[in-house]
Parts: sequence; C-alpha cells; structure tokens
Amino acid sequence: MRRISPLLALVLVAVVGCRTWQAADASTPVPRAIAEAPGGMVRLSSRSSHGVELRWAHVSGDSAVGHLVKRPPPGVDWRVAVALEDVISVEQRRVDAGLTALAVFGGVLGALAVWVALIMSSGGITFGG
Repeated sequence: MRRISPLLALVLVAVVGCRTWQAADASTPVPRAIAEAPGGMVRLSSRSSHGVELRWAHVSGDSAVGHLVKRPPPGVDWRVAVALEDVISVEQRRVDAGLTALAVFGGVLGALAVWVALIMSSGGITFGG
C-alpha cells in the first residue's frame, strides 16, 4: 500500500485541486444550469447579492436552494434560497483540463527529480562487477 499512497495523493491533488468556476451558457435556463452543475456546486449572482456559493444546490419551486459553502456567522442558517427570477448568472464548479494536465505533468517531473536525486546521492548506478 505504501507505493500506491503517493500516486493516489498525486491523482487527488490533480483532480480535486484543479477546479475553476465556469459561467453557464447564457442560453441555458437557470434551473437547468443549476441541475447540470457537477456535485451541485454553483455560484449565483443575483440582483440582491454579488455572489453566493452553494453546494447541493437544486431548484425547489421558484427558488434555487442549497447550503452555503463558507461558514456563515453564528445564528445564520447554512441553508439558503435565492429566487430564480433574481438570478442574473450561474457559474458551475468544473475541472479545468489544462490546469489538471499541468499539475499531473509537474507532479511526474517532481517525482522524477526526487528519484534522480536519490540515485545520485547514493553513489549512482553501477553496472556489472
């Protein structure tokens, strides 16, 4: 299991760490943009707020409902609802393919550099007798 752990860590960092907010297509209706968001992660901009980040977002009646991503102040409920008619833009949290590829490539190069450094510090590789 020891050999799998670094590889698993690299994959998790690459996949989880390389996400970005992407605006939903303007022609997509707001309810559909919310429903299609991976993991229900959305950032909504409305007429009454600059932007609210929600997880587990879904449409309930005439509102987008979800839980705040960032911890609210004491006494404020985690669950929020935003009227669909007030939503002016929807952003979805998605994997950024370019950053993910760069992170994986950088991780592989870093692992190779560590491997070469270890070989060099141990006296190199000897062949034959």
